[in-house]
Amino acid sequence: AGTVRMASTKLIPKYDVVVVGAGCAGVTVSAALLARKPGLRVALIDPAEEHHYQPGWTMVGGGVFTSKQTAGRTENVIPSRATWIKEAVSTFQPETNRLTLADNSSVAYDRLVVAAGLQLNWNAIDGLVDTIGKNGVTSNYG
Repeated sequence: AGTVRMASTKLIPKYDVVVVGAGCAGVTVSAALLARKPGLRVALIDPAEEHHYQPGWTMVGGGVFTSKQTAGRTENVIPSRATWIKEAVSTFQPETNRLTLADNSSVAYDRLVVAAGLQLNWNAIDGLVDTIGKNGVTSNYG
Protein backbone atom coordinates (compact mmCIF):
# COMPACT_ATOMS: atom_id res chain seq x y z
CA ALA A 1 0.00 0.00 0.00
CA GLY A 2 1.06 3.56 -0.54
CA THR A 3 0.69 6.21 2.12
CA VAL A 4 -0.88 9.65 2.43
CA ARG A 5 0.39 12.29 4.85
CA MET A 6 -2.37 13.90 6.89
CA ALA A 7 -2.15 17.47 8.27
CA SER A 8 -0.94 16.08 11.60
CA THR A 9 1.95 14.36 9.72
CA LYS A 10 0.36 11.00 10.47
CA LEU A 11 0.70 8.56 7.57
CA ILE A 12 -2.30 6.52 6.52
CA PRO A 13 -2.28 3.56 4.15
CA LYS A 14 -3.56 4.20 0.63
CA TYR A 15 -4.78 1.55 -1.80
CA ASP A 16 -5.81 1.59 -5.44
CA VAL A 17 -9.04 -0.16 -4.47
CA VAL A 18 -10.63 -0.62 -1.05
CA VAL A 19 -13.40 -3.19 -0.78
CA VAL A 20 -15.63 -2.96 2.29
CA GLY A 21 -16.94 -6.43 3.04
CA ALA A 22 -15.17 -9.77 2.65
CA GLY A 23 -18.25 -11.81 1.92
CA CYS A 24 -18.80 -13.53 -1.42
CA ALA A 25 -19.26 -10.27 -3.34
CA GLY A 26 -16.26 -8.47 -1.85
CA VAL A 27 -13.94 -11.45 -2.23
CA THR A 28 -15.09 -12.07 -5.81
CA VAL A 29 -14.64 -8.44 -6.84
CA SER A 30 -11.16 -8.36 -5.28
CA ALA A 31 -10.10 -11.61 -6.94
CA ALA A 32 -11.44 -10.49 -10.32
CA LEU A 33 -9.65 -7.13 -10.15
CA LEU A 34 -6.38 -8.79 -9.17
CA ALA A 35 -6.72 -11.38 -11.93
CA ARG A 36 -7.05 -8.59 -14.48
CA LYS A 37 -4.41 -6.32 -12.97
CA PRO A 38 -2.08 -8.27 -10.63
CA GLY A 39 -0.14 -5.20 -9.45
CA LEU A 40 -3.25 -3.47 -8.12
CA ARG A 41 -3.07 -2.57 -4.42
CA VAL A 42 -6.34 -3.97 -3.02
CA ALA A 43 -7.51 -3.96 0.60
CA LEU A 44 -10.52 -5.86 1.90
CA ILE A 45 -11.97 -4.45 5.10
CA ASP A 46 -14.06 -6.79 7.25
CA PRO A 47 -13.84 -7.64 10.96
CA ALA A 48 -15.36 -11.11 10.67
CA GLU A 49 -13.05 -14.04 11.28
CA GLU A 50 -15.69 -16.45 10.00
CA HIS A 51 -16.76 -16.32 6.35
CA HIS A 52 -20.24 -17.54 5.38
CA TYR A 53 -20.83 -18.73 1.84
CA GLN A 54 -24.33 -17.29 1.66
CA PRO A 55 -25.16 -18.58 -1.84
CA GLY A 56 -24.87 -22.04 -0.29
CA TRP A 57 -27.62 -21.29 2.20
CA THR A 58 -30.23 -22.13 -0.43
CA MET A 59 -28.65 -25.58 -0.57
CA VAL A 60 -28.79 -25.82 3.22
CA GLY A 61 -32.52 -25.14 3.00
CA GLY A 62 -32.78 -27.88 0.38
CA GLY A 63 -30.84 -30.36 2.51
CA VAL A 64 -27.82 -30.56 0.16
CA PHE A 65 -25.33 -28.86 2.53
CA THR A 66 -25.21 -28.42 6.29
CA SER A 67 -24.79 -24.88 7.58
CA LYS A 68 -21.34 -25.90 8.85
CA GLN A 69 -20.30 -26.68 5.25
CA THR A 70 -21.01 -23.06 4.26
CA ALA A 71 -18.73 -21.56 6.92
CA GLY A 72 -14.98 -21.17 6.95
CA ARG A 73 -12.19 -18.85 8.03
CA THR A 74 -12.13 -15.45 6.33
CA GLU A 75 -8.34 -15.60 6.04
CA ASN A 76 -8.74 -18.61 3.75
CA VAL A 77 -10.86 -16.75 1.18
CA ILE A 78 -8.95 -13.45 0.96
CA PRO A 79 -7.05 -13.32 -2.36
CA SER A 80 -3.33 -13.79 -1.72
CA ARG A 81 -2.33 -10.43 -3.23
CA ALA A 82 -4.97 -8.48 -1.29
CA THR A 83 -4.50 -6.97 2.16
CA TRP A 84 -7.08 -7.95 4.76
CA ILE A 85 -7.82 -5.19 7.27
CA LYS A 86 -9.65 -6.98 10.08
CA GLU A 87 -11.65 -4.01 11.34
CA ALA A 88 -15.11 -2.46 10.91
CA VAL A 89 -15.69 0.76 8.99
CA SER A 90 -17.22 3.48 11.15
CA THR A 91 -17.45 6.36 8.65
CA PHE A 92 -17.06 7.03 4.95
CA GLN A 93 -15.55 10.29 3.67
CA PRO A 94 -16.07 10.07 -0.12
CA GLU A 95 -15.13 13.72 -0.62
CA THR A 96 -11.55 12.89 0.47
CA ASN A 97 -11.47 9.21 -0.62
CA ARG A 98 -11.01 8.01 2.95
CA LEU A 99 -12.60 5.71 5.50
CA THR A 100 -12.38 5.79 9.26
CA LEU A 101 -12.25 2.42 10.96
CA ALA A 102 -13.73 1.44 14.31
CA ASP A 103 -10.27 1.71 15.90
CA ASN A 104 -10.12 5.37 14.68
CA SER A 105 -7.44 4.65 12.08
CA SER A 106 -7.95 5.81 8.49
CA VAL A 107 -7.55 4.22 5.08
CA ALA A 108 -7.30 6.12 1.80
CA TYR A 109 -8.25 4.84 -1.65
CA ASP A 110 -8.53 5.73 -5.32
CA ARG A 111 -11.61 3.54 -5.86
CA LEU A 112 -14.11 2.19 -3.33
CA VAL A 113 -16.37 -0.87 -3.54
CA VAL A 114 -18.99 -1.26 -0.81
CA ALA A 115 -20.16 -4.86 -0.49
CA ALA A 116 -20.94 -4.95 3.21
CA GLY A 117 -23.90 -7.29 2.94
CA LEU A 118 -26.97 -6.97 5.06
CA GLN A 119 -28.06 -7.01 8.65
CA LEU A 120 -31.29 -8.79 9.40
CA ASN A 121 -34.02 -6.96 11.27
CA TRP A 122 -37.02 -9.29 11.55
CA ASN A 123 -38.79 -6.78 13.82
CA ALA A 124 -38.93 -4.19 11.02
CA ILE A 125 -41.90 -6.05 9.51
CA ASP A 126 -44.94 -6.20 11.75
CA GLY A 127 -45.83 -9.78 12.67
CA LEU A 128 -42.85 -11.41 10.94
CA VAL A 129 -41.19 -12.63 14.13
CA ASP A 130 -44.38 -14.46 15.13
CA THR A 131 -44.94 -16.11 11.76
CA ILE A 132 -41.46 -16.93 10.45
CA GLY A 133 -41.20 -20.69 10.09
CA LYS A 134 -45.00 -21.05 10.07
CA ASN A 135 -47.80 -20.56 7.58
CA GLY A 136 -45.39 -21.00 4.64
CA VAL A 137 -43.22 -18.02 5.66
CA THR A 138 -39.55 -18.96 5.40
CA SER A 139 -36.12 -17.44 4.90
CA ASN A 140 -32.67 -18.77 4.08
CA TYR A 141 -31.29 -16.16 6.49
CA GLY A 142 -33.07 -17.23 9.66
